[in-house]
Amino acid sequence: MERIKPALQKSKLSIVKRLTALIFALLPIVAFYAMLFREMRSVPMFDDYQAVVSFVLIFKQLPSLGSKLLFIIAAQHDEYKLIFEHAIIAAQYSLTGHISFGFLILLGNLLVLGIAWLLWKNYFSDEKDLTRRIILFLPICYLLFQLNYVENLDWAMCSLQTIPVLFFTLASLHLLLSDKKWAFPLACLCAWLGCLSSSNAFLIAPIGLFILVPRRNWRQISAWTVTFFVALGMYLYRYIRITRPNFDPHVFLYHKIGFYFSFLGSSVENMHHFPIRNGSVVLGVLMIAIFCHSILTGFYRKNPFAFYSTLWVLITAILVAQVRSGLGLDMSLAVRYKIYSDLVLIFCYAYVVARIDTVSTPLGRKHLLYCSSLALIVMLAASSDYFGYKFLVKRQMRVEEGLNEYLASPSTNPPMISTTGEPILSGEPAFARTVLTQAIKRGIYIMPSDR
Repeated sequence: MERIKPALQKSKLSIVKRLTALIFALLPIVAFYAMLFREMRSVPMFDDYQAVVSFVLIFKQLPSLGSKLLFIIAAQHDEYKLIFEHAIIAAQYSLTGHISFGFLILLGNLLVLGIAWLLWKNYFSDEKDLTRRIILFLPICYLLFQLNYVENLDWAMCSLQTIPVLFFTLASLHLLLSDKKWAFPLACLCAWLGCLSSSNAFLIAPIGLFILVPRRNWRQISAWTVTFFVALGMYLYRYIRITRPNFDPHVFLYHKIGFYFSFLGSSVENMHHFPIRNGSVVLGVLMIAIFCHSILTGFYRKNPFAFYSTLWVLITAILVAQVRSGLGLDMSLAVRYKIYSDLVLIFCYAYVVARIDTVSTPLGRKHLLYCSSLALIVMLAASSDYFGYKFLVKRQMRVEEGLNEYLASPSTNPPMISTTGEPILSGEPAFARTVLTQAIKRGIYIMPSDR
């Protein structure tokens, strides 16, 4: 009996420790969704009027199933093809006969959980002790479930473009690296859906070939290649090239390089250059240095998912720098891009842990470095949540204000007003008023009473 008591006490202590770690891991997730759900409204905003409401108005009038399917592929919003998003919207309307922005927003928000699941499956997966694995994964929870990329969330059009492309691309890589027979067809499917969500998913094609070619499975290589050709054909179908009016095509190379590093490190600096001007550039340079060091130490063999998913983000940053640097360096700090910076920070954290979590590193130093890293990450997440929630509240207040003005006089007042309070000089507000009025008259959209 005397021997059993210490064993029971040790078991109870282990359970308490695991539950404590789990609670701290769940805390940022609960806070993240509590803030989003509190401010979520089942109403259109900004680009929703064209990408969702106008799309359904046209979709409803098409005479046949074939014409409807072709319209889903051909429909274009600015320079984007939102085929996956439009397919979801078309399916919702076909099944229910109306648009539910609440469902569309919820779907986009919940896909962040899917990204978290993929990260959990691939980071620290070789750790046998579940409690220790949860503790090591804690900083990843705080880096992912924060509101520094809040612009992508609680917004139907944006959340169904920017979040699915991340989920499907990471899922494709996860499945591609699996040794299960059923995984490869699903990897191709996820890659295809990623391409139909947003164009940067096409950048996973050469990375996938880099993984597949050493296997010398030519059927898989052919199927992977065909997947992207099919997606490209769909994306280019009736595609219209659009150039932004304030875009400067003559950008010096060093400006693009600065944009690139700023994009990667954007999680620590906002568009007002708070808290430290060019802190994003410094962090971006450090991230690239860590990534290069990981190549030299062969980290890609230990955790290929972490390496290849980060490589995809780094290539995405090149694409964004090429097509967006003409809009100015501050565009690299746009809120919607920050989730890419968060993913690279997650990689850097995991790599540093792998370097110091060795027998030769004293236990006290490990604990000090971990606690210091966790404290910095929690402070970053808390700061992001504070400013991100303020952004959410302000955005929803302006959206509600615009809708109230519209309801007061639908024939004259547009439902769309800017978040800054300054007048919108383009024809978007008038267009929004027209399509919203038509959608309400035809019963496609019902304005909720509890806005």
